[in-house]
Amino acid sequence: MEYQAGKDYVLDGGGVRWLLDGARPDLNSPFSVDYTAYEKISVPSRARVSNYARRPEDIKYYETAEDKFLEPLPNGKWEAQVRVRALNPGVGGNVFAGSLVVMPQPLMGVEYVVNRGDILSGVDTESDDELRGRAKHALEVAGKASLASLESAIKGVEGVGSVLIEDMPEGVAGVVKLIVQGGSDEEIRAVIDDTRAAGVKVEFLRPKIVNVKVDITVTHGAEASPSRLRSLVEERIRTYVSSLDIGDDVVYHRIVNSALEVEGVYDVAELTLTVSRTGAEPLTSTRENMSITSEEMALPSEINILLKERTRRGM
Repeated sequence: MEYQAGKDYVLDGGGVRWLLDGARPDLNSPFSVDYTAYEKISVPSRARVSNYARRPEDIKYYETAEDKFLEPLPNGKWEAQVRVRALNPGVGGNVFAGSLVVMPQPLMGVEYVVNRGDILSGVDTESDDELRGRAKHALEVAGKASLASLESAIKGVEGVGSVLIEDMPEGVAGVVKLIVQGGSDEEIRAVIDDTRAAGVKVEFLRPKIVNVKVDITVTHGAEASPSRLRSLVEERIRTYVSSLDIGDDVVYHRIVNSALEVEGVYDVAELTLTVSRTGAEPLTSTRENMSITSEEMALPSEINILLKERTRRGM
């Protein structure tokens, strides 16, 4: 006889619990259950990750600050979001989104690592010029009235990378939309309350992340090193996309130019951009820019590079 889960029994921890109104096998008779099990894959604290760099002195190390297990996602992949801390002090340890892609000691079961957001909270000892600049911002903030004062104050919060302010969104007077990437929620809200003009409502939002996938085919000379060329082209493209602020479009020709800036690259034969948004179908372009709304921010995801050696024509 075949028994049905949920009707006749339920799995309870490591055992089977029979339901009162369901059928059940006779005592001591054999019974089997088909189920799916997964191995727990852990990301331990103090695991190191870093950026990719050709020179050892350009490598920036981070380590995980907590223990986490990989968890299943709706798309079938397994991921874990883990807090990290920099091992390089000050601004020398700051990295843009998409930079931390190396695991010096790979973890069993972990295929890749990437920071989806900028890590720009590292600061050096304040210089005299920086002190004067901060004092200037403080004077602007003292006005407590203009959008410039609010933007200046928000940019003074540690870790804030990009700020977009929209006055009267949808034509509603007395409302300001503030979209901020980076920084602490608590510090930003405190600055808003201390800076906004009386009677003005400030809507504080975080940017919606748009993941950008790049598939590119580049033509190179026979003298070029394919591995070096691939890594440099990927680095240039990631640097460009990671430099985009909130609301900045992904410009097709800027990616083409990023690849052409690499020595040894003669041409870009093909380029496809794919952007993915949560809850929406991916959009693909082979010639046009990818539009980013004022509430979104583009971040690099996959960069797939195909190399073709340049063919020389005879005379």
